[in-house]
Amino acid sequence: MNLTADNTAIVLDSTSDYPEVKARERFDNIRVVPLHVLFGGDDILDHVGISGHDFYERLKTAPALPTTSQPTPGEFLRAYEELGRFDRIYSLHLSQKLSGTYQSAVQAAGIAGADQIRLIDSETASLAVAMLALAIERRLARGTSDAEIEELIDRFKRDNSVVFTVG
Repeated sequence: MNLTADNTAIVLDSTSDYPEVKARERFDNIRVVPLHVLFGGDDILDHVGISGHDFYERLKTAPALPTTSQPTPGEFLRAYEELGRFDRIYSLHLSQKLSGTYQSAVQAAGIAGADQIRLIDSETASLAVAMLALAIERRLARGTSDAEIEELIDRFKRDNSVVFTVG
């Protein structure tokens, strides 16, 4: 099957820090499922109820460090159902070694029972996941195949390294 942006969708979780403007303005085939940020008693949807900037501003004065909670399978299921008209859905997520987010996506795909969903544990975090999604988008723009995307993902996992520092 020839995969294009017209017949293939991408689902990400908000830890990917995917450029939100592109997701909303350029493509109808992208969904970003937010994690929950827990500041004290407040449950805030990441990149929906709080921006990255506002998160760090609030962090400066928070009496305790916030925690996160993975999206529920139901939240992923809604995204998969919204994209049900697509022939293929690539669902790319934060490493399952860091979060239960991938497992929520797996559960949702099982409930959906949809053969078109391809679940990907990126084995990384943050912008690296967005970079993989952007690389897949470039392939979809010119037309591609499952085999080519799978090779891209394998190469990404093999060659990708993430380095970060804490301020």
